[in-house]
Amino acid sequence: TLFPVECPVCPDEEKTHVVEGPIRFTGLCEHHVLPIRGSAWVGYLAGEKLIGISKLTRITRLYSKRFTSQERLCHDIANELGKDVKPRGVAVYIEAEHFCTQARGVRELSSHTGTLVMRGDYNRNPLLNEEFRLMIARRAGNAAIAA
Repeated sequence: TLFPVECPVCPDEEKTHVVEGPIRFTGLCEHHVLPIRGSAWVGYLAGEKLIGISKLTRITRLYSKRFTSQERLCHDIANELGKDVKPRGVAVYIEAEHFCTQARGVRELSSHTGTLVMRGDYNRNPLLNEEFRLMIARRAGNAAIAA
């Protein structure tokens, strides 16, 4: 469901900046058919439309249920959000643990992989980029994200 922004005549910098997360998910690695378990933070800069907040969780879970890679999942979420909503920018950060690194190969039990996709105004405006990073770092309790 799409909604009009609250202030369609406001300048872009006054329109809504939405960030949802952590969105917990479990997926299956397309290479090893082992679980990927993690959290996603999905942000967008409103253009003319807003999407219901619960849809950000639905989009994330829809794509995480497929055989995928963490990198592809980031892009799939960003692509889907960009299709109908047409935001000024989209940012997706995913942090996950991969059971393939725990059960086989290096047998690393404590590592987490982070992936980040930023599009539109997030790439053009360093302040928006930093704002997204600070919002998710505060929620994730992870100072490395803000760096």
